[in-house]
Order: sequence, then C-alpha cells, then structure tokens
Amino acid sequence: NSNNELTLEEVVDEITEQIGEEEQYPPHISPIQMENTSRFQGADWYEEMRGLNIAIIGCGGIGSYTAFLASRLQPREISLFDFDTVDNSNLSGQLFSSNSIGTSKVTAMSKFIHNYSLYNNIHEFGEFNDECYIGSYDVIIGALDNMSVRKTLFEKWSRVGKSDSILIDGRLNAEEFQIFAMKQTDYEAKDNYRDNWLFSSEEADQTICSYKQTSFMANMIGAMINNLIVNYAYNRYYNMPLRTIPYKTYYSGPSMDFKIE
Repeated sequence: NSNNELTLEEVVDEITEQIGEEEQYPPHISPIQMENTSRFQGADWYEEMRGLNIAIIGCGGIGSYTAFLASRLQPREISLFDFDTVDNSNLSGQLFSSNSIGTSKVTAMSKFIHNYSLYNNIHEFGEFNDECYIGSYDVIIGALDNMSVRKTLFEKWSRVGKSDSILIDGRLNAEEFQIFAMKQTDYEAKDNYRDNWLFSSEEADQTICSYKQTSFMANMIGAMINNLIVNYAYNRYYNMPLRTIPYKTYYSGPSMDFKIE
C-alpha cells in the first residue's frame, strides 16, 4: 500500500515462502505460529509437544500463568476449566488486566492468549466436577485452591485418565509453592499422594487473605509446571524416562530453597 505496510495476507505469504513449500506443518499451526516457535523448533520434544492435549483446571494465579506459558509452546489443544469471573482482587496475583474485570476467567484468559501468543486452540469450560470428561488429555493440571475439587480431579483421572497421561498438581501461596507430578503407572507416588496430600480443606493451612498470592511466585510455578510438560514430551518422544519428572517439587522464596523428591 501507499505506506509500504504489509497486509496480514502478505505477511503470511512472505513467511510461507521463507518456510518453503516442502515444509509441512499441522493444520492447527499457521505459518505465523511456526515463526513464533522458530527459536525452539530444533528441540527433540518439539514435535511431541505439538500433539499434546492439555487440560488446566483452574484459571487463578497458577492456572493463568501456566496457560499462557503453555500456549507459547503451541500444543495441539488447551482446555481451560473455571467457573469464576475476574474481579479487582485477582489483579495482584493473576494474569488479568483491569479490562477483564467482570469477564469469565476462561474467556479472559483465552483472549489474552490469542493476543499475546497467536494461539487459538483453546476450549472454555465452566466448573470442573465428576461429570467432566478428562480421558482424552495427555497432561492434566490441577491449579486449584479447593481440596475437595482437587480430590475429585485425582479420583477422576485415576479412573478414566489415559494410561500414559500425567497429572500435575500445583499449590501456591505468596512466597512458596509445591508441585506434585505423577503418571498413571506411578503407583507408589499415587498412593503417597492419596494418603498424605489429599487432606480435607479444614486440615489445610489457612493463609490470611492478604498473604495468599503474588504474581512473581505464580509466574515461577507456572514456569516450573511448563518445564515438567516439556520433560514429559521429551520422554514420550524417546519412549523412555530420560528427563527428570520429580514427584514433588518445593520452592521457598524467603530461603530460596529449592527441593525435588
């Protein structure tokens, strides 16, 4: 045009030409999205990542950052589950803007991801319960602050989850986090998790409302969960456990103490 600015169609044509006609990519990945992943397309786990179906249960502090970072990896699909809407209190520790106040969290997160990752393969769902089907997901992430729903998710996944799927449970407060990760065949880990970490909400530590969440710690746990997803994809690609997927990961901000088990 007169301002020498390329239209969207011209940008797509240019990138397609650079990639070459012989380059094949799945229908859910556009040429622009291929360019977005150009800095890590050479990773061994990349092709496996593009085939993963990921479910994220909860779109608060853990879920919002995890979803955004996962979208940058361009998996096949991401499904978001959350019944809540964005309010003012969420802005201190969750990845939402003031423009999203009053909007469903899953809708606000979907729009954010579209704008900042050019990723559109997102499915939006409301409240997670025992009626929700999770048998088609490779990665199931519990980003919850409710022990009852966390227990429902674990029991549901144990019954109907894919045999090679992985469940990741993130737990967060203002300056520390825990992550539990287990595959269906990790029977010892599943037993330990069921017996020791699915206590009732009444038994859970009751953190004061003004000390529950910070954005930097939510970002950190989201990044660590995505590291686990990458390691899972790598191990699936080679069909052997070459990369570490610890059962338990713990980080303390005050001591900067990082532990895995």
